[in-house]
Amino acid sequence: MRAFLLSLSFFPVVCLAFEPHDKSGYTLFNPTPREHMREMSTDRPDTTESAYSVDAGHFQVESTLFGFAKDGGVEGLTFAESNFKLGLTNSTDLQLVVPFYEHVRGDGVDEGGIGDLQVRFKWNLWGNDQGDGSSALAIMPFIKVPTASHDLGNDKVEGGLIVPVAVDLFDGLSLAAMAEVDFVHDEIRGDYEADFINTVTLGYELSERWGSFVEFISVATTRKEASWEGYAKAGVTYAVSDDFILDAGAAVGVNDAAEDFGAFVGFSWRH
Repeated sequence: MRAFLLSLSFFPVVCLAFEPHDKSGYTLFNPTPREHMREMSTDRPDTTESAYSVDAGHFQVESTLFGFAKDGGVEGLTFAESNFKLGLTNSTDLQLVVPFYEHVRGDGVDEGGIGDLQVRFKWNLWGNDQGDGSSALAIMPFIKVPTASHDLGNDKVEGGLIVPVAVDLFDGLSLAAMAEVDFVHDEIRGDYEADFINTVTLGYELSERWGSFVEFISVATTRKEASWEGYAKAGVTYAVSDDFILDAGAAVGVNDAAEDFGAFVGFSWRH
């Protein structure tokens, strides 16, 4: 009986030990201590955006060191396209996507320069700090600022909304999906139309440091002159440390309207 009563006296202590740390008070100016930071999550290398935000007061950069795309006789090169992310609160971060240099050649075009900037705001609605077997959901509005060099953009302000979701399944397997609507300018009609991007990704941890993913991407539009596009994508990641990840991958179009092929190498780093 004494042993039973003694075990009951320790029960509240055990419960507190397993209770998640309250991180709601951390902000940009009161950063999350390193021992309470969540596992690093990135919006790359798959197209599906992460449902998790950057910890408050911390900085993260995700960059395509080199990207290549080919569609018929047109080739596109991307260098150092980077997403700079800053944790504002425990559930929100601010992002600036900077395509430092793009080059398009073919079909009468040979143009290089900076691309269009994007400003994005991610708000995790649930799941940021839950454990294995959890789910997460976020919303991410964004706006595109027309900074692109001639022929690399359309000189129009555009924007949209992204809704990513993530689910931990079992044995290193995870599922992620995304619904996105982009409001884009239609040059033919001189008005704005909607593009709908839907993705689904399966990720698998090959080892403690190696990861992999396969993904399907669907792009539909209300523009009558454009057609549905489908892509299959796959890649690998290597975690050099808890705060530095290398990645590489490729994508192929599954129908005639889609780009033929694309490949990339990149990295993600967190401070």
